[in-house]
Parts: sequence; structure tokens; C-alpha cells
Amino acid sequence: MRRNLKLMVWAVCLVMSIMLFFSPLTSLAVEKEIVRITAVADPGGIGMGLKISSQAFMQKHPEIQIAVFLPPWAQLMPKYMLDHQAKTGAYDVVCVLTRWMSSLAGAGYLTPLENYVEKQKIDMNQYYKGALAGSYSEGTLYGMPYMPNIWTLFARKDIFEEAGLTLPGTFDEYLETARKLTRGDMYGTALMGGRNDNIFPFYYYAAAYDVLDKNVFFDENWKPVVDKPAAVEALTMMVKISKYAPPGVAEFGWHEGYMHFAKGRLAMVEMPSDLAGIWEDPNQSDVVGKVTATIPTVRRGQVVRFPMETWTVAIPAWSKYKDAAFEFIAFHTGKEMDKELLLAFGCPPSMADTFGDSLVLKKYPYYDKLLSGFMNARPVPIEPGVLEAHNALMAEINAAIVGQKTAEQALKDAAKRMTEIMGEYGYYK
Repeated sequence: MRRNLKLMVWAVCLVMSIMLFFSPLTSLAVEKEIVRITAVADPGGIGMGLKISSQAFMQKHPEIQIAVFLPPWAQLMPKYMLDHQAKTGAYDVVCVLTRWMSSLAGAGYLTPLENYVEKQKIDMNQYYKGALAGSYSEGTLYGMPYMPNIWTLFARKDIFEEAGLTLPGTFDEYLETARKLTRGDMYGTALMGGRNDNIFPFYYYAAAYDVLDKNVFFDENWKPVVDKPAAVEALTMMVKISKYAPPGVAEFGWHEGYMHFAKGRLAMVEMPSDLAGIWEDPNQSDVVGKVTATIPTVRRGQVVRFPMETWTVAIPAWSKYKDAAFEFIAFHTGKEMDKELLLAFGCPPSMADTFGDSLVLKKYPYYDKLLSGFMNARPVPIEPGVLEAHNALMAEINAAIVGQKTAEQALKDAAKRMTEIMGEYGYYK
């Protein structure tokens, strides 16, 4: 009898154990082991890339779930600073533009990544120099490179063929081609003339006109160089070319230029290289299969070191899940996704090897023309005060584009204000 009773007790315990194992309570316990992180980017290509890579990552790592938050571009920096002030760790992965790096790192918002890189044995030499530069502040690595960009002149090859024209190789040719192709409802070109974005094309013009010094728009002593004669020539050419853009070009950011070109209203457009994929997306573009690209210079054969603005993917200091965050960042900026994101939507690669991939050249036959521009690019300075100085410069560039000032006067006024700003930051003591 006792033996039967023991068997019954044992059986009941076994059944209860099985029921407990498969019960909702156990599921909740397992659920708690899943790490949930939040990644933040703007809703353009930066965010698109994060969404694509996060889905691929979660398939391989279901124990880490990623929510991608995409506020408007203009809200990114304010949201980062609010997150820093609150110290709640609301974000675990943040996308940081080169020009923001010194401010965010200097404020203590970003986590140094050297130990994480060493732990995962990541070879940082796989990234070319220009792509990687924006990930450092004062010699410390705070992010992993993502979407490096150089300025690119995209063109409608069908329109050029119909007009019997070849792609412009110099700025003089570019100006003349824009004039010839402006007719009826078609405009020759467009550029980002808005006061929050026009520094991007001016990087391009100033580099080609040999304006740039050791610290791009500053010399080795942080004195502005934007008022020298070559800079006036560069801005004068930029203003002339803008006359063959649609009305309102003085307010254009990337979205306006992209929309006009994608809808077939432009023969050419100056845009960051990451827009290549949009032209080939039938859901966003009416010019699929009709686009090529080039990079004009002042003189044919000229090797130009264009300034490169990049994004970098970083971890806020207040994140509670830094290990999981870096696991995702390493995947997102690794070799597999470097190629996949370029093929998916034109995200420029951070690794030199990706440029020569056969699948890449099949989709973007002109990409080999851009390789030299990427490899020879120079980083944009990220020292304190530079962001404010660049804002002052953009206001004056805009004044020249709208015709309020001559190029010479605008750059003279810009140099004066930039000097004041850098002086306030203590550069001239």
C-alpha cells in the first residue's frame, strides 16, 4: 500500500512539474530573458538601414529585440540631449552625424567603444580612413561608421543622350550643361540651398576650388579661410548654377532635391551619394534605370579631397543594455550589411572592398567613378565651436543664393562671425 502511495505521489509531482514547465508563468519567465533595445535615427536612409539590419539581426538573435524609433531629423539632437539630461536610458543605439560628435561626446552622452571592439576582435582596418574618422572624438572611439557620404552629381542619361551631350567634367561645363537643359518644365539642376543644408554643396565647391585648409574652412590656427579669393570664386559658381534650379532652391534641403529629380523634373541634381538607391526604387522614383553619376572638378584630371560627412552608430552612456546594443551595432556595421544595405537602398559602403563587388557594379554601373572620391575624402572637423561656426557660414551662403549679398560680401561677413565664435571658444588665447 505504501509503495503504491509513493508511486502516486511521484506521478502527481511529475505531472505538476510538466504542467509548470509549460505554464504561462514559465513563458513569462523566459520572456523576461529577452533584451529589448531602442535604436534611434532619422526617417530617411539612415532609419531605413537600421530597420533592414535590425530585422536581419533579430532573425539571428531572437533573444535581442530591437525597436527602431524615427523622429524627424531636426529633432534628433534635441532628443539626445533630453535623454542625457533625464539619465533614464531611453535609447540604446543612436545615430550621430559627424558634426554632432564633439558636442555629444564632450557632454558625456556617448560610451567609449574600444573595449567592446577588442572583445569582439573587430578589425578596424577594414574601414577606409574617411569613413572611420567621424567615429572618434579627441582620439577616443565613440561609434562605428555608417553611411559615409560624398557630394555627387546625378544625371539623367536618357536626357543627355537625347540632347547629344556628355556628362560635365568641369564646373564650367556643368554650368553650361545646366543652362542648355533648362527648358519648359525641365530644370537643368538643383542643389541644397537652404540655410540648414547648404554647407554640404559648399564643401564640394570649396574643395574643388582649392579653398580648404588643414581644418577644412579653417587654417591650422583655426582662422577662417572662407573669405579668400578662391572661396569667392567657388560660391560665385554655386550661385550661378543655382539659377538653373527650380524656384525656391534657396530653401531646398535633401528632400526637395530628391523629389524633383525622382519625379523627372530635373536633368541633374547635386545630392549626397546615398541617394543612389532611391533613383532605382520604383516605389519612390520615376527615373528607374535612367540615372548615372559623375563628380565635376575645376580642372579635368584634378584629384580633389572632398570633405566627407558620415554617420556613426553609438551607445548612450545611460543605456542599460550596452552589450546587446553593441552586438547589434557590430552586425549593422559589419561586412555582410555593408554590402546588403548598398544593394538594398544605395547606402554608401564603409569598406573599400564593397565598391568592387560584382553585384554592386551590376546595380550601380557608375559606382566605380565614385571610388576615388570616397578614398581621397577628408573628414570634417568636429572640434567644439565648429558646428556654430558652420551655422554662421550657412546663413551667409543662403544670403548669397537669394541675392541679398554678393558672394564676396557674404563670405567676408561669414569669416568675421566665424572668427568671433572660435574666439569665444578660446582658440586664440
